[in-house]
Amino acid sequence: TYEAPPAVKPSFKDLARAFVLLGWTAFGGPQAHIALFQLEFVEGRKWISEGTFLELLALGQCLPGPTSTQVSFALGVIITGTVWGGLATGLLFQYPGFLMLTALGFAFDEALDSPNAAVRGLVGGLQAGGVSLVWLAAYQLGSKICKTKLHQSLGALSAVLAFYHPEPYTFPAAIAIGGCVTYFDSTRKANRANTNGDVSIDKRRSEEEGDTMDSVVSFGLSVPAGLFGIAVWLTALVGLLVYVSTTEYSENNEGIFWFESAFRTGSLIFGGGQVVLPMLLDEVTHGKSRPWMTEEEFLTGLALAQAMPGPLFNFAAYIGAVIDGGVGGAVVWWLGLFSPGVLLIFSMLPLWGKFRKSITYKRALPGLNSSAVGLVFAAAFQLLFKGLGTESNKDFSQSLVCIGMSVFHLTANLKVPAPVSIITGGLVGLVAKVLGGS
Repeated sequence: TYEAPPAVKPSFKDLARAFVLLGWTAFGGPQAHIALFQLEFVEGRKWISEGTFLELLALGQCLPGPTSTQVSFALGVIITGTVWGGLATGLLFQYPGFLMLTALGFAFDEALDSPNAAVRGLVGGLQAGGVSLVWLAAYQLGSKICKTKLHQSLGALSAVLAFYHPEPYTFPAAIAIGGCVTYFDSTRKANRANTNGDVSIDKRRSEEEGDTMDSVVSFGLSVPAGLFGIAVWLTALVGLLVYVSTTEYSENNEGIFWFESAFRTGSLIFGGGQVVLPMLLDEVTHGKSRPWMTEEEFLTGLALAQAMPGPLFNFAAYIGAVIDGGVGGAVVWWLGLFSPGVLLIFSMLPLWGKFRKSITYKRALPGLNSSAVGLVFAAAFQLLFKGLGTESNKDFSQSLVCIGMSVFHLTANLKVPAPVSIITGGLVGLVAKVLGGS
């Protein structure tokens, strides 16, 4: 099989420095985070190929948990070839939001429900910058991955399905449909070629259509260790469910109940941060021994979480800090919500490494990647039409669209680093809002 040129291998110090910066500047939600990864590590530093990056994105979309978080851990594993590299990149990407939302959980105040014009402008500008980077990533990935009419059609189908019917199961289903289509298409052409005596059809098709599969040195864990990790996840999920269903809630075991609530939610969510919000609200306000916090506290924290860098799942730290009033609660909720998705991505990487060598996977890969590109396009449209049109941004929407176009230009044409472009968008939004921009 044709293989893409080897990616540039960075030093551990360079990798850590890059993720430290992203951890403090990754505004705009999970779709913007994926766009940042693509711009920084695929287009910019060339530490990983477009094809392998999209494979990781597709894998994350098919697993429960926060996709951008899973990709941040997986990138470290694939780039460095070690579990330690994955832990470093993932934690450096998460910790700024965790620290800020834990602190804000302690400092909860009703005044936070009514941010002033400067704060609204800053947040709106950061959001607009994040949306523009999603558009840029969609364009760059689409132009390189979707090179045939079939691949372009699969990307369009995936985008339409995800935008029109944004249910958790839609994302893995769209990716699976794309993979099945190209598998059967490639198998049909291979069978026809073999009948005619041409046994090199798969190689020729990969060269013609731009197979970008990297030869990955290591996937972190071994296959037995990966299977053990999946078993640990299932055992923990079942054990926690049995415990809370057979035990009364009290001050002595409240931490276990909190961890079970977060762990179960993180184990059942596909599609990322926005999907988890209704479940979390129900978890903390209704059910056995609830309410643990008020809906007002929840919604205020949600507004703060959306203004912070990093994954929206960091919202769990705020929830724990409000419920417990201490750092312990923040850590319990944060670990509970994140750990299923993180454990599963580490466990699935070696299994994915074995499966991606098979002819079945190689024939399905163009469709998997094309459908993943379609999901990025769907996110771009959704963020433009729905994300920037929120109630707090309604009287400021024209300025935000202009900021988004400017950030797109800075990053795509002037080659300004993506984090710098996003911060610039936030500052412009702050000034424009204070000066009365519409």
